[in-house]
Amino acid sequence: MLLLAVVTLATRAEAGAQGQGTAAQARAITAACAEIGVARVALSVPPGRKRQDLEAALSRGEIFPQGTDVVIIPEGAGLQVLNGDHLRGQARRTLGRLISRGMQVDGTMIVLLTIDAEGKVTETAPSSGNRAVDKLVGELWMEAEFEPPVIGGCRVTTLLHMPVTFATADDGRRPGLHMRWGTGITVPVR
Repeated sequence: MLLLAVVTLATRAEAGAQGQGTAAQARAITAACAEIGVARVALSVPPGRKRQDLEAALSRGEIFPQGTDVVIIPEGAGLQVLNGDHLRGQARRTLGRLISRGMQVDGTMIVLLTIDAEGKVTETAPSSGNRAVDKLVGELWMEAEFEPPVIGGCRVTTLLHMPVTFATADDGRRPGLHMRWGTGITVPVR
């Protein structure tokens, strides 16, 4: 049976409000869906597609096997990045590597992240069209850790389409590059 519903994403504040302490403690007491035999995933709507088209493809079994409960993440919602400071530092190094190669990168790419029920990124699929950029951005996102959504009482694996925008700036002294990702975090490098 296919479940299409609005997902409630558990946050640290909600976990604390429920008397569960930290996000890590909340994860420890909430089973992963797979651990209890439930086939359930969360999925964001890919850019350029409409929710209705995605729902139709899911109902025809084109994306996941029949019997998988799929919860579509509402537009504008995302997952909380738990290691944002670390990720920003890694992003600065990634951007520095692009600049050192003399690259000017402008535009938005989508990175499909597969996030397990522990909140770890297990796979990335960047789509910039440039192999060097894809490799560096894929490596960056492999280090991200997220607060996994709890849906129907268990933590789910998530497929999240993350927009990443690059802007090259040159103030006449040194080239600079900015990277912004879906959660609104901007990382400048000069």
